[in-house]
Amino acid sequence: MSNEAKTLIERARALSPEDRIALVEDVLDSLDRADPAIDQHSSRSQKPG
Repeated sequence: MSNEAKTLIERARALSPEDRIALVEDVLDSLDRADPAIDQHSSRSQKPG
């Protein structure tokens, strides 16, 4: 995880519960969009069973 992401997590934890919920919903919505870079990362992290 990058330092920028760690900083964002720290800042998010300082938000009110309502603002954290809104932030999480927005992040999840952004992940619903197709992104080849995310798909590629996900396929590399999956290990054969």
